[in-house]
Amino acid sequence: MPSDEHQLRVIECRSRTIRMVAPAGSGKTQTIVERVLRRIEDGVRPDRVLVLTFDRAARRSLVERLASRSLERGVDAGKCTVSTLNAFGAALLRRHAPEEAHRLADDAQADRLLAESAAECGLEAEIAGHGALVREVFALLKNALHDPRSGSAREFARFLGSDPVARERMAELASEVPRVDPPAIARLFAAAGRAMFRARVIDFDDQKLRALALFERSELRERIPGLWDEVIVDEFQDINRLDFALVRRLAARSDLVVTGDDDQAIYGFRGCSSEFIVGLARLLGREVDSHELAINYRNPPNLLAHAVRLVQHNRGRIPKSPVAARTDAAAVLAAPAGSAEAETAGLAHRARKAIARGRAPREIAVLCRTNAHCLVVADGLRSVGLPCRVRVEADRAASRNSGSDERTGREDSEAITVATYFRAKGLQWPVVFLPGCNEGLIPHPRAPVDGERRLFYVALTRASQELVASWVAVPRGEARPSRFLAEAGFSG
Repeated sequence: MPSDEHQLRVIECRSRTIRMVAPAGSGKTQTIVERVLRRIEDGVRPDRVLVLTFDRAARRSLVERLASRSLERGVDAGKCTVSTLNAFGAALLRRHAPEEAHRLADDAQADRLLAESAAECGLEAEIAGHGALVREVFALLKNALHDPRSGSAREFARFLGSDPVARERMAELASEVPRVDPPAIARLFAAAGRAMFRARVIDFDDQKLRALALFERSELRERIPGLWDEVIVDEFQDINRLDFALVRRLAARSDLVVTGDDDQAIYGFRGCSSEFIVGLARLLGREVDSHELAINYRNPPNLLAHAVRLVQHNRGRIPKSPVAARTDAAAVLAAPAGSAEAETAGLAHRARKAIARGRAPREIAVLCRTNAHCLVVADGLRSVGLPCRVRVEADRAASRNSGSDERTGREDSEAITVATYFRAKGLQWPVVFLPGCNEGLIPHPRAPVDGERRLFYVALTRASQELVASWVAVPRGEARPSRFLAEAGFSG
């Protein structure tokens, strides 16, 4: 597809720092690829172009599309570096500090080292069974630039008691393990860091944290940034303080292009913040040339209007004026159900009707707010003979960093996808069902409302032809439709 006028402005822009605001369905990946090729055609050496993203699937897509378009255009882009930020951090360590480039700990080793460290701190019994949540807290510390080998336990504890996201994770722990307070976790964080260093292993966040430390070495401070003429960073709305600090160092002497959509910033539970893309000029200390990809190629105008109406309730966002490229209308329905069982039965009935009209099961998705709801819905679909595959989060701290794709259930290509809103990001289907649109499920009571609104916006914009949102309405009961349905302009 030829680049539109908005994409061309980004492709041809020669400002030193560019912010590409790319809402859902606006052709972001195509624009990145075409800009890389144009820069090479203009004389930039391919080996001096660095493209960074945050999961392996996104990297794969960029590599494949860059290779395909390179052949079509007759441009040799084979020496461009396209990498996840974690893998790139690991590569920097191997090249410049091999003594720091330890191997990644596998799950069993990470569990063993955490248990040993907990025993050292007198917390073995308390931590047992809570390792995943403890490691999420550790990730928050590292993503806020706290190094277990060089910081102090007092400093770590101060962060755990003051940072809003860290406080939420600590509250989760404290609800089950009262003795585990910030000072205790701070001691455990330092002990676990020492244990991993002795075992010569690292985790995903260490790949970036130790890479950032390279810039404190005088011989590398200027040399590493001098390797690149252009640095492009995808999904910039989902970065944290550590990511930002590393990108700023890498691009200190190069052109920088950041791409993303603050309305799709959904990883707040990991310490990520849309503030880095919203306040880029202030935080980077560089003048920024901002461009919006304003044409939406995925959603029909009526569906796009619902999504935009919803997300405009958030404050502190980048103003946008998306326009649908399509002129057809999506089939949109907001419907109550008398019970959870009736809701799943109605969903199955509508899915069967869609298949009877010619839809393949793989063209249908059911998106839920929580893992548990996904599993319940999948069981209900399978019970009436509808094949489905389930995409849910496992360890939230690891899933984004590793680019892993945890799945349970049937994996054949002719199956309905049942996924959490988180796992649906970056994907699209002709037919999307959103069950469980109840207050108390979405927004989730323990999550910030603005973040939940962005998450629901992501869910809405996955549909390209049909969308059915449903909720359980119990007469004279507590069940109520989510406030987001009214904010989006849906009527039941």
